[in-house]
Parts: sequence; structure tokens; C-alpha cells
Amino acid sequence: MKFVRYADDIIVHCYLDWEAKRLLKAIRKRLEECHLRLNEEKTKLVYCQTYRRKRVRGYPKQFDFLGFTFKPRTTRATLTICTIELTAQAPPKKGYPLVPQSYGDYIKQFRLDYGYTQFEIAMEFEVYKSTIDKWERGTCNPNEENQQKIIEFLGYNPMQKAITQSADRQALKK
Repeated sequence: MKFVRYADDIIVHCYLDWEAKRLLKAIRKRLEECHLRLNEEKTKLVYCQTYRRKRVRGYPKQFDFLGFTFKPRTTRATLTICTIELTAQAPPKKGYPLVPQSYGDYIKQFRLDYGYTQFEIAMEFEVYKSTIDKWERGTCNPNEENQQKIIEFLGYNPMQKAITQSADRQALKK
């Protein structure tokens, strides 16, 4: 078993789902024996995808540790081979917008958080995959019909939420 520890923060690496659940249960039991407990808000099982493993839904694919966000990214090993590696992303710079600014940003964030592909999202909205790619890159915006589909799919109007959060930030600055 591999693990990383820094002060009171620990990451435990398990290969199998059942192994991770069993180990988490054992850690809880051991801490209770010492009259300690895990912080339930911080404790979670995360799926760390690599190019050798199938994608699994139901688990988050990223986690925060020591101020960095760790998430899988596709990298090119050679001209023909692409791999997926877990890499650290530094926290956003001061003044960088934390709120997604467009429908495409919301779709991309949703897709990455829940492990969907662009193709699966395209099937849901009945558009081409290249259209989803253009929305995410910001080279074009969805028309009104597709905006309505996005609102129905997410369960809320992301742009209204962005406007509200932006107004809240402006009020806090004053």
C-alpha cells in the first residue's frame, strides 16, 4: 500500500474499489480506538484514471491536497501514444474568475466533474461533438434552443447563476 502524508493530511493509494472501502473502514476503526475521527467533509474516495484503466462513473476524478488540485490530464508520450496522468494544478491566480463565464465553461466543468465525454454530451443535446468542442473553447455559443436544453440538463440557468455570483462579489468588494 502506498500513501502520502503531510502533517495531518493523508492520501492512501489503492488499486481496487473494494480495497479502498475496506481500508477506509479499517482507518476509521483505528482512529476510534485512539479517540479520534476522520473529517467527513474532507474524506472521500476518488477515482484516479490512467490510460490503462477503464473510466468509472460515480466517483469524483479530482481532489485537492495542500492547495493543489490533482486531476487526470491527457499527455502525449510519443507521436502515436497518448497517456492519462494524474497531475497537480496550482491554485488560480488572484483576480482569475472562479465562476465559469459561458455555457461552454459550464458544460466543460460538468463533463469533467462527472466523467462524461464530449460525445455523450453531444448525444444528449442532439448536436455534433465538434459543436460541444466549439462551445467549450468559446469559439461559438449555443443558440437559444440549445441554451434551453442546457438549462434543462443542468437543472438551472448557469448564466443567471454567474450573474448573481458576480453581483455578490461586487457587493463584497464595496
